[in-house]
Amino acid sequence: MVLAAPFPTPLPTVEAAQYFIIAALFAAALFYVGRIFYRAFVLKSEAGCAKGCGGACGAALDVDRLQRTIETRTKKAIS
Repeated sequence: MVLAAPFPTPLPTVEAAQYFIIAALFAAALFYVGRIFYRAFVLKSEAGCAKGCGGACGAALDVDRLQRTIETRTKKAIS
């Protein structure tokens, strides 16, 4: 009859390195997924949308300025 050791035996160095690599990959995957959720839901109020480009997704449009731009470009295209 073989009895188990009363305390856990230390892992060999190769096996411990493998566990460390797996844990590091798992932590990196959690960070990646967490970053995606953070950008999608938390930053939405700051940038206007989840793209994070800083564009005018959520900003109000200045219709008068847009109309002047269209008219100026139309005049340049005709000339």
